[in-house]
Amino acid sequence: MLGVCLRPEEFRPGWDFVELQFEKTVSFKPEWRNASTKFAVHSPYYVSLTSPKQQKVDEAINKIIDSAKVGEKLGATIVVARAGFYSKRTPAETMDDMVRNCRETTRQLRIQLGIETQPRQTQFGSLEEVLQLAEKTGIVPVINLGAIRARSGELDIKRVLSRVDEPYIHFDSSIDLEALAAALPRKYTLVAEDAGSAEKMRALL
Repeated sequence: MLGVCLRPEEFRPGWDFVELQFEKTVSFKPEWRNASTKFAVHSPYYVSLTSPKQQKVDEAINKIIDSAKVGEKLGATIVVARAGFYSKRTPAETMDDMVRNCRETTRQLRIQLGIETQPRQTQFGSLEEVLQLAEKTGIVPVINLGAIRARSGELDIKRVLSRVDEPYIHFDSSIDLEALAAALPRKYTLVAEDAGSAEKMRALL
């Protein structure tokens, strides 16, 4: 399945799959539901499941839940979220917090929770961390190819995708689209972070 990331104000019919990305606030428009489009939703970017402050974690969980409720109305099966920064703690300590907080979040959701790989070394979200988190909690690993390359300095698309069954993939114009198309498994969800990349990929598939 090929789709595109769109902010709510950018939404228009015509795409088979849209990941609605909420940047600050969460909203819902009934007319979205009438479009012939399948949906995912992305919770606001600023939430932090890794914060040492419980209030911040609670706020993050609530924002994810609010986003998921919009997703439910649209028939979405997944809400995607970013984890947050290590906040002067070790990756191992942050992993423990993420396991606990993801379990608490998924307990309150009726759709799947996806955690996205992140580009900065100061953020929780390396490929290894997200895959390990998926094993521990059942979350969906959201494979942002551009973030993986930015974090590690390299990207072997085929190797990355081979590590996940039916991968959920984010990509942008910085990715070799022909190589990505050639590496796709039989089942996948492929979401472009801009409409131009989505159009180019659609021509390759």
